[in-house]
Amino acid sequence: MAARSRSALVAASDRRFQSGVKVSREPLSGRGGGLAGGCFFFFFLNQQPKAMDDERNTVVITGFGPFGEHDVNASWVVVKLLSTMNIKEDLGVELLIEEIPVGYECVSSKVPHLWEIHKPLLVIHVGVSSRDNTIVLEGCAHKSGYTKYDIFGLTPPQGQCSLGENNRLENALDLKYISSEVNKANLDVITTVSTDAGRYLCEFIYYTSLSIDASRTLFIHVPPLNKTYSAEKMAACIKTIISVIIKDIYKTKLNSL
Repeated sequence: MAARSRSALVAASDRRFQSGVKVSREPLSGRGGGLAGGCFFFFFLNQQPKAMDDERNTVVITGFGPFGEHDVNASWVVVKLLSTMNIKEDLGVELLIEEIPVGYECVSSKVPHLWEIHKPLLVIHVGVSSRDNTIVLEGCAHKSGYTKYDIFGLTPPQGQCSLGENNRLENALDLKYISSEVNKANLDVITTVSTDAGRYLCEFIYYTSLSIDASRTLFIHVPPLNKTYSAEKMAACIKTIISVIIKDIYKTKLNSL
């Protein structure tokens, strides 16, 4: 895949933000002290970040930037819509959404930082998949096998994630239950469960978060915009997924007391 220039990527991301959206450009250092693949991160919050107490109440949701044929990445379009869907009022959690460039160094630098700073109740990564017609809940991710070039023309060292030890990590959530509950919600959207996240940035980011906390992590693949569902329907589906997971997390927490 041909790499796009840093200036072109920044300009493309700027154009995708509407007026009134808080934008932050935060360059992060990658391994070796340089910029992480020339990455800048774009994010906004429904509220300003605040210190977290022991009662975790932040949900972090990421989408990816453009790559390949996806000049407008459906994952980020859908994730941005969640900020307009009254997540705090309806679900009682703070929402942080962030766009991450399709780069291995970007993921390796940014994702652990998000976990460390926000100590989230839940992290959901969303990516687009042209092969899917449903909303797919991914069940596992692998440490190695990442040989496809990212948008910067790079692959990770030895083709593997620097975090984690096991070759395969599985999600600790009950994905079949979550999918079943969402499918009962009459959203006119179907969810399914998969064990093949694609061995590209989607699986790479998933393994990164699973290695940090497999009980508070999920990766969701969405189809391209309007292939089977509108962005609004997909966002409503993800909001319902968040609701089901949060209820299950708190139920488990109460049962452990």
